[in-house]
Amino acid sequence: MTISCRRRHIAFTPPWCGYVNGASKMRAVSRRVFLHRPVISVAQTGKVSGLGMQDIDSYKVETDLGRIAVRDTRGGAMPLILLHGAGYSGDVFADQMKDAGLRDFRLIVPDLPGHGNSDNSAHPETGYSVSGLASATAALIEELGLVNCVVAGWSLGGHVAIELLGAHCSIAGVAIPGAPPLVQGGLGTIRGFHFSRDMLLASKAKLMEHEALRYLRMTLGPDAPSEFADMILRADPQSRPVAMRSIVSGQGCDQRDTVESSPVPVCLIQGQNDPFARTGYVTGIRGNAIYEGGCKVVAGAGHAPFFDAPDEFNALLARFVRDVASGKASVAPADPMRIAV
Repeated sequence: MTISCRRRHIAFTPPWCGYVNGASKMRAVSRRVFLHRPVISVAQTGKVSGLGMQDIDSYKVETDLGRIAVRDTRGGAMPLILLHGAGYSGDVFADQMKDAGLRDFRLIVPDLPGHGNSDNSAHPETGYSVSGLASATAALIEELGLVNCVVAGWSLGGHVAIELLGAHCSIAGVAIPGAPPLVQGGLGTIRGFHFSRDMLLASKAKLMEHEALRYLRMTLGPDAPSEFADMILRADPQSRPVAMRSIVSGQGCDQRDTVESSPVPVCLIQGQNDPFARTGYVTGIRGNAIYEGGCKVVAGAGHAPFFDAPDEFNALLARFVRDVASGKASVAPADPMRIAV
């Protein structure tokens, strides 16, 4: 399948088109948007108390892949989409949704299929794969009519964002915290991830309450409010194992190659003490598309730098989006003299 790109006036082939049902996943979605009032409010916790919290619209978009729940500030300039990790929902980005610097942009924070208030996938084996979740995100972008948007994806959301790179003409830049861009194949997974017994929770279907709390502490750190475990317990039990299998097996695009050769800027962000992604691996990624020449390492942060160090993360993300919008972060053409023959 080839899709015409109106913005760049080129044609491209989405990376998931070689997979079962790939073409059907990119078909136009239905045109009904369900608006709900009153506006959404983020759960009040010590970490994310509603200081300066702006009003956020909450609605559901009906697509061929199910209804997707969305939080939307509607105001601001360039759209900025925030994609959460496995087992969570958009509520995990509370510190971003209330940040003064990020309010300059239109924040769009969906719940991925099988998470939060979005529908569970009717076809979990394909719907919860990285390619399937990328297709759902692409459907949302098309339905909302977004142009020149930046996608910031954490963990699983980061792998989804990479799948969208080069395959969607409305994406102007991508920020990726906590998601190592993997080379296809088993060696790529070994190089990109720390493997431990606790990591098995990321691929376990049904989690008991104590396991959800352990998963919460691993991914968001010891200061994460226990109420956040409710997000993990709500997620469709099939979503974690399917997503993890698709990542480990290298289904979809070669992520490292996609990032290094991206036609749009890519901001790599990594917590110094990430227990999942290998910081040394991510800092070794280079390319003309990499924002400011290399990965940004957040000192002392774990797997979720947006949660551990929100002020530093938000300032970096806001600067990246501003530079994308102004063209300062544009990708320089590759030097033909450096291309190996």
